[in-house]
Amino acid sequence: MHDYKWSGINAIGQKITGEINANNKIIAKQLIENNDVMLLSLKKNDPPFSFHQSKKLSHKQRLDFTQQLHLLLQASIPLADALALIASTSQNKIIQTTSNSLKEKITQGISFATALADFPDYFDKTYCYIISAGEQSGQLEIVLAQLIENQEQTLQIKNKIAKALFYPISVLCIAIIIAIGLLIFVIPQFKSIYDNFGAQLPTMTRCLISMSHYLGQHGVFYFMVIAVLFMGIRKIISGNQRIKNRIDQLFFNFPLLKSLIITRQIAQWSQLLAMTLSAGIPLIDALHIANHAISQSILQAQMQQVRNAVIKG
Repeated sequence: MHDYKWSGINAIGQKITGEINANNKIIAKQLIENNDVMLLSLKKNDPPFSFHQSKKLSHKQRLDFTQQLHLLLQASIPLADALALIASTSQNKIIQTTSNSLKEKITQGISFATALADFPDYFDKTYCYIISAGEQSGQLEIVLAQLIENQEQTLQIKNKIAKALFYPISVLCIAIIIAIGLLIFVIPQFKSIYDNFGAQLPTMTRCLISMSHYLGQHGVFYFMVIAVLFMGIRKIISGNQRIKNRIDQLFFNFPLLKSLIITRQIAQWSQLLAMTLSAGIPLIDALHIANHAISQSILQAQMQQVRNAVIKG
């Protein structure tokens, strides 16, 4: 998603300006012109050298969107009108723009799941597959209810993990800050004392003094280089499926990591399979949806073999 600045003339002849968030320039132009605005200019407003051009919905925001949509559909409001209501009442700019885009696509005859798939930063493949199954079976409301329950459970688990890790991570961060403070401010004070000894210092002590010197002189530069490298590597990995698969294979070679990965992925797979089956989705389709929830490529291929075996009987 990108931010665009635009200017145009409204229905009463006034020149107006604004900003809009859309997947590309064509969609942004359509959204603006659908509001009876004659477009004069449209320019991308993304900051230069940004490693995070797309803004992501948080789990809580996506849960709120799903809950609102479910309540409106339960009230027998058509899907397009429900999305329009969400866009007009939401305080979140991303939800407003996304809901308007989804409404436009649906009024053009595109299915809801296909429209959602055009926003991969906000709705993952699993979410879209579940919605697609609900549309095809005519049980979209039931599927949305199951999605809400699943997202609430996921959010609760993440909150519990965050609370459990808060204390040890805080202690670790404080320890790192204290260690850096000692290296930069305390150890240099002892350097002059050591110089007066006139004796050869132990290797470890000399390494510590050298580290203190370089950290004090070039610490900010090293930190910036590491930060840029980290963001660059993360961006490269996120955009290259082959590299992701290689990393998955590497992690899978470590017994302890392999056990943790399998336990987590199978738990998520089982939860999603139970959710889709309880929503009345056929077993073959449920397996297809659950398999796409597995991020580990090797394990996903193995579970796909299970689905193929079920198809063969």
